[in-house]
Amino acid sequence: MIEIVAEIGAEIGAEIGAEIGAEIVAGASLVVRVGPYPAEAIATDVAGIAVGVADPDRGRALMAAIARAVADALRSLAAATAPVERAPVVILRSRKRLARDADRLAGAIAIVPVTARNARHLVALIDGLRAAGAIGIQLAWDGADPARVDTRAKIERHVFAALEHARATPNQPPVVLSANDRPVTALHLLVAHRSPSTPKDDPR
Repeated sequence: MIEIVAEIGAEIGAEIGAEIGAEIVAGASLVVRVGPYPAEAIATDVAGIAVGVADPDRGRALMAAIARAVADALRSLAAATAPVERAPVVILRSRKRLARDADRLAGAIAIVPVTARNARHLVALIDGLRAAGAIGIQLAWDGADPARVDTRAKIERHVFAALEHARATPNQPPVVLSANDRPVTALHLLVAHRSPSTPKDDPR
């Protein structure tokens, strides 16, 4: 089960709360940082929320309220992620492999390592994986491979087109992009969010 750890600076002390804000750690790969605007440079794998309020006291109160709301929303979904974390994981790169292993995909998380060869077929792969019953899809690409800049640019266009295609169909299993082929916390949470067993009054 995903553990939610919230460190809310505004509760530690007014003198430091305005500077450090709050950090919510969900599982092994999701960090949400709530801090003052302008936001300091943060790692690419950290989601940032910057709060800009002229009054320092109101700014601290708003940061704390946002951090609590985010932590509470994540906690409400975390309990539903246990079955998602136990779901089988199928790694495939091609439509040929999809056709061969379609019977393994029902109820599974699909990982698609993105390559120069399969990038232009990502939309078709996503549609095929969803039709086969995958509950979530993770595109795995670090943005640095291959070495040729022009080839990377072509891959990037196909990746963004695939993500936009997935975003336009929110009623279908979620699709995320990650730098590696291990299912990320965000995907587990998104799958749990769509689960029929998730209580209707959970934060959306």
